Amino acid sequence: MQLAAVTAAAALKGDKVVPALLPHLSSDNGKLRDAARKSLERVDGDRASAAIAAATATAASPQLKRDLLSVLTVRGAKGQIAVVADIAEKDPDAGVRQAALGVLEYLAEEKHIPILVSAVVKAKEDPERGAAEKALGSVCGRMTKREDGVEKILPAMRGAAVPAKAALVRVLAKAAGPKALEAVRAAVKDVDATIQEAGVRALADWPDASVGPDLLEIAKTGARQNLQVLALRGYVRLANVPPDRPAAEKLKMYEAALAAAKRPEEKKLVLGPLGEIKVIGALRMAAALMGDDPLKEEAAATAVRIAKSMGDDVRKDDAKADIKAAMQKVLDISKGDNVRKDAEGVIQRIDRK
Repeated sequence: MQLAAVTAAAALKGDKVVPALLPHLSSDNGKLRDAARKSLERVDGDRASAAIAAATATAASPQLKRDLLSVLTVRGAKGQIAVVADIAEKDPDAGVRQAALGVLEYLAEEKHIPILVSAVVKAKEDPERGAAEKALGSVCGRMTKREDGVEKILPAMRGAAVPAKAALVRVLAKAAGPKALEAVRAAVKDVDATIQEAGVRALADWPDASVGPDLLEIAKTGARQNLQVLALRGYVRLANVPPDRPAAEKLKMYEAALAAAKRPEEKKLVLGPLGEIKVIGALRMAAALMGDDPLKEEAAATAVRIAKSMGDDVRKDDAKADIKAAMQKVLDISKGDNVRKDAEGVIQRIDRK
């Protein structure tokens, strides 16, 4: 009977039903607890959201606060952001502050950027700082005039401790723009290794291909191996930014990436996306990598994937000789049964009259 009543409460409207549901969020009965949560998520009306937010601010236990913050997220209670922001800034429990930051990640707006910047700077532990960084990046990514977000972030970087400054540098990739890029490039040259890495990560996550030359140079000459790998991974990603980049341009970037790669593990970063390009040039590149012993199996699988994706184009006179030679090379070096079977199938398709 009680469970049915709690479930039915979701059909009601307004704030009066909220006090009746709140005690059940702490129930030992899992079904009753879940029903209360779902009803709080679904009960209609802004007044209900306001009542839930007020209850969150005064809840007796950190767990109940976290549960109610989750409810506000599901409700999309943008009208209660001020209450949530106050909790994120002032609650004595780090877990509750982190949960409030999780709400702001989805609901906060440009005007809340100073609060989120402050949360990044003031956080004493990595989990809370990470939640603040994620929320700030999410808001910056939603802004129409992202440069305005950059203007609010840059001043805070000057006096911030290293972990906070690194977090703000990474957020700049979400805001982007000339000023953000200038700051990120400066971070890459910083004397502190943590700031350097944050700068490279920001470049690797940049939303457009303008930073391609930066990443390629770091991949070649970066001070540390981890920076080289981060930069190379980011550069390879940019080959598909924008998604409709011509195949010839992608292949040119992959060729540059392979030239910059210093270890087989780095070259493997190219093989995955290379297999998505359905042109003979991609097949030739994969076939060439089969001569590199640590790469031969991955390169063989990539070559077969490309050849299969070309369909009946494998029978065109200007391509079939190269394709057949590549498939024969697969049969010569690969020990994978499925890869060999697929290579044989491509050869049979070529030979079919």
